[in-house]
Amino acid sequence: MMKGQDRMSTVNTKKWVERFVERCRAQKGLLKQPDIIQREVICKPLQNFFPERPMEEIQYLLLPYGMFKAKEWRQLQDTLKQMENNRIWNIVDQEIKYLKRIWKGPNVPVFIFPITNAHLSSERRPFRKNGVAFEKALFLFVAPDLPENEIKALLAHEYNHLCRLKKIKQGMDELTLEESVIIEGLGEYAVQELYG
Repeated sequence: MMKGQDRMSTVNTKKWVERFVERCRAQKGLLKQPDIIQREVICKPLQNFFPERPMEEIQYLLLPYGMFKAKEWRQLQDTLKQMENNRIWNIVDQEIKYLKRIWKGPNVPVFIFPITNAHLSSERRPFRKNGVAFEKALFLFVAPDLPENEIKALLAHEYNHLCRLKKIKQGMDELTLEESVIIEGLGEYAVQELYG
């Protein structure tokens, strides 16, 4: 468990992304490619939750779900500012506490990152949100202008998956296709019940 994780489920990934941007900015020439810096700053700390996976594998695992691409580093500072102004980390932190209480769910860290192409206008951005739940961690990839109700719905959907997996005592990789479809449906139903 990470330092300070016992009192707060929402990890302050804003600091991680800021450190990533600083490291990219500090590069004179192309000594280190941004994707290598992304692995070192963003993916290395995640090895605590994926101890069997190298940094490269974690990076390639999260990118298709919507994690920002390393080459977007120049736009991330503005994106982070917007996310902070829209209280995204606070919203998630309050909502995960609520969901844990009502569902008696597992205590897992929630990692929030800007979604890829977050700097584009909403009309040009291909995706606004995505998430993925693993046994030991939950990831949300969001646009900085995502409305509060959509943030809550995304979190509830992904967290519901973890609660269901805990109940049936299985990991995501052990599910049959039928069980996967059921879990997706239950996630959608939970969102509908909570938020309409």
